[in-house]
Amino acid sequence: MMSDHDYNLIALNEARDEDMIEEIEVDQAKSIEDKALSKEDKVNLDYTLIKNKNTKRSKVQDDHAKKDKELTQKMDDQTQRFIRFEKQIKANSSAIDKNKKDTSELQSQVAHLKKENAILNSVCEERARYKRRWNLRLTGLPEKDDENVRETVIGILIRIFPVSVERLRDTVDTVHRLGKREGAATSNNVSRVVIIQFGMRTIRDEVWKKI
Repeated sequence: MMSDHDYNLIALNEARDEDMIEEIEVDQAKSIEDKALSKEDKVNLDYTLIKNKNTKRSKVQDDHAKKDKELTQKMDDQTQRFIRFEKQIKANSSAIDKNKKDTSELQSQVAHLKKENAILNSVCEERARYKRRWNLRLTGLPEKDDENVRETVIGILIRIFPVSVERLRDTVDTVHRLGKREGAATSNNVSRVVIIQFGMRTIRDEVWKKI
C-alpha cells in the first residue's frame, strides 16, 4: 500500500516527464525551422534587420537635429534683425525729434527775420525817398559824345538861380544820366534823364522854387 508521500513523488515524476516531453517537442520544432535556414542566412538576416533599423533611426535623428539647428539659427538671426531694427527705430525717432525741434527753431528765426526784413525795407525805402528829396530830375537835355554833364547842368542852374559858380560846384554833389547810352531810349533819339543830387537841401529847394 502506497502512502501519500509515495503518491506525491509519482505525480511529480509524471509532471516532470510531461514537461520534458513538451520541451523536447518545442526543441524539435525549432530544430526543424533552423534546418530551413542555414547558419549564414540567419546571421545575414539578423544583421540586415538590425542594421536597417539602426540606420533609419540614426538618419531620422540626424535630420531632426539638423532641422533643429537650422531653426535655432534662423530664430537667432531673426532676433538679431529685430534688435537692429529696434535700434534703428530709436535712432530715427531721436533724429525726427531733433529735426522737429530744429525746424521749430528755424521757423521762429525765419518769422523774426521776415519781420526784421520788413522793418529794414521800410527804413531803406524811407531813406531813399528822403534822399530823393535832395535831388532834381532834368529831362530834355541833349546828349553829346564826351560831354561833361555836370558842368553843363551847373551852367543851366546859374541862369535859374543867380549864385556864384564856386558855390554851385560846392553844392551840386553828383550829376548823372539814368540808364545806358546804348539803350532803347537813345536809339529813338530820346535823351536820357539827368539826375542832379545836391549836397545842401536849402539850395535844392531854392532852385526848385525858381523853376
